[in-house]
Amino acid sequence: MFQHITVLFSFVFAIALTHVLSCVSKLILARDRVRFSGLHALWMLNALVVLLINWISIWLLETVKHWSVGEIMVQLGWAIPQYFTCSLTSMPVGNEQVIDMPAFYEQQRPVLFSAFAAMFAMSMVANFADRNNFEGWKPGDWIGAELLVLPMLIARWWQVGPSRVGCNGPRPGLRSRSNPGFSSLVTLWRSKLRSY
Repeated sequence: MFQHITVLFSFVFAIALTHVLSCVSKLILARDRVRFSGLHALWMLNALVVLLINWISIWLLETVKHWSVGEIMVQLGWAIPQYFTCSLTSMPVGNEQVIDMPAFYEQQRPVLFSAFAAMFAMSMVANFADRNNFEGWKPGDWIGAELLVLPMLIARWWQVGPSRVGCNGPRPGLRSRSNPGFSSLVTLWRSKLRSY
């Protein structure tokens, strides 16, 4: 059964990897029209690194003692949000005059962070559900795995917490005050220096 699951995950991960790499190659080809965002590029790299780490961690599933429909659903529960983290960071590159990476990042940030948060939350559920299925794991080892994931989940929640995001994205006027971007902080800092 392990081979069937890895084939399914291979399709999900291959499509996710294709999204990111295709976007990068299109951005490179259209580099003269791209307004680059290092922050968005960092999130694309983050999605790739997490994808590779999760792909390597699939090997742990080889020791799962019993495969049921529930076990498969638990594993798909973190693999599907993994796909969305990659597909949502991959911006569409068309024939527009300027490809504005910073504007795309600002517009899609709540959805992107929500996909990362869902992936981290579901990976915590999978770690807990499989705590007795992994050979060589002691009964409390899953807590150590959760302690690695929990800070990332809290950071994602803080970035897009419910007080900052409405149903249709950030509420007007709240974005710059409650969670300013780096450029807003620099502008605020400069205005404070000029007032002295």
